Amino acid sequence: MINEHYYEGLQDKYDLTLYVKAKDSYYPLVWIDITGSSWTEEQSKERYGESVYAILSAKVEVAIKHDVMGRVWFIHYNDTEDKLKCISALQILNLERQGKIKKDKFERDAKSEYYLIPVSMWKNLVELRVAIKGFYQSFKEYLTRVSGK
Repeated sequence: MINEHYYEGLQDKYDLTLYVKAKDSYYPLVWIDITGSSWTEEQSKERYGESVYAILSAKVEVAIKHDVMGRVWFIHYNDTEDKLKCISALQILNLERQGKIKKDKFERDAKSEYYLIPVSMWKNLVELRVAIKGFYQSFKEYLTRVSGK
């Protein structure tokens, strides 16, 4: 079972999520952030002047230009060991050392580190863009269904 409580207030911010399985539920492990795709076509046009698909298209174009597809965050772990395992796995792959991914951070209440994933690491951006929209819509529908709203 997916713990939908992690998504309260985050619907506009995070689109693709990888989960880690705990005893009886799944917890978010990695979020790929492409802000804006949660809006309906009407909301998106009202807020951004463009449809959701156009917003995603623009984000893909910007990503290509700067060779960054999104921010990958490592948050909401059960314990520090899980976090270390995940980061160690990336280091084992030597992506950071080989210069294929870059680590960045921002500080709000606490320092948050994330990796910038280059576009070249993704196979097909058109498929990714469609998958992002499809994944988000289906997950939003799932949350609506389970919450009874």
